[in-house]
Amino acid sequence: MTILIAFYLSGMRNPKHFYVFYVKQRWKEEFPCPVSYNRFVEFQQKKVLPLVSFLKTCRMGNFTGISFMDSTALQVCHIKREYSNRVFDGMATESRTTLGWFFGFKLHIIINDKGEIISFVITRGNADNRHPLSMESFISRVYPVNFMPTGDIEENAKCAKLKIELV
Repeated sequence: MTILIAFYLSGMRNPKHFYVFYVKQRWKEEFPCPVSYNRFVEFQQKKVLPLVSFLKTCRMGNFTGISFMDSTALQVCHIKREYSNRVFDGMATESRTTLGWFFGFKLHIIINDKGEIISFVITRGNADNRHPLSMESFISRVYPVNFMPTGDIEENAKCAKLKIELV
């Protein structure tokens, strides 16, 4: 988990390059017997749940008065390969964004004006962007939502049954 957190904080884009050329060569004292990169990838799958738990419990920001909410696609594989994908079979779905079709999930996120994550949730790809507004666990740490970049502020407020007070 330490290596995963260090990778995301490093700003590097290639995890294999980070592991092979940074962790194995520069962190020899911290990790004296590193495993191969293929084995490391297998370990990554087991560390997703603890990593999300750590993020949800320890690293969330506080509500500061200004919140921004947005969603983005988490593409599992190319849309043409959706029928041969077995990893997320039955969980990932196809959907469309402004950039085109994708197969995967959606990450809905709320951040404050400092860029700290206040709340996040991952839904299926075909979920409506307004669906997380009705989830109490998603909006419980946010008091009023001041800005939603989708342009549908009035429509979103009606769909959430005015649970969120617009300021």
